[in-house]
Amino acid sequence: MSAVVTVESESQSLQVAEPKEVTPTSDFLPLTADRKAFFLDTVIKTGGNISKAATLLGTTRQNVYRWTQSDPAFAQALENALEYGTENLEEAYYGRAMEMSDRAAEFLLKARRPDKYRDDPTPRVNVNINLNSDDVLSFLDTTLVDSVDSRE
Repeated sequence: MSAVVTVESESQSLQVAEPKEVTPTSDFLPLTADRKAFFLDTVIKTGGNISKAATLLGTTRQNVYRWTQSDPAFAQALENALEYGTENLEEAYYGRAMEMSDRAAEFLLKARRPDKYRDDPTPRVNVNINLNSDDVLSFLDTTLVDSVDSRE
């Protein structure tokens, strides 16, 4: 017997089987108003995790992709849900950063002020060499003499 998971949105409560492995070749699951509301709400609550929301609904990411192709309104609603989910994730992460994680705070600073805090992949090295022409000539002369001596 499988367990039941209840996911509630502001307007409804929907019960589905506990997450199970769903094969990508499973039959096409039609997009009903209830499934749409459940899926979008779950995407928001999971921080934008489409795979998890699809699994909880008992379908696949491929099926969700089909829905976005056949229903432009759903595609737009999914984009909005992903944005809300990301905002929820950011809010939770911000709370962690402020309360207990220097590393989380570092990531937030890099994201919000990249010009100041991002990792710069281009190392900057300032080298100041002061040579006069006599020093250069002396170096070249010594190098050439050593080179000739080593060949003999």
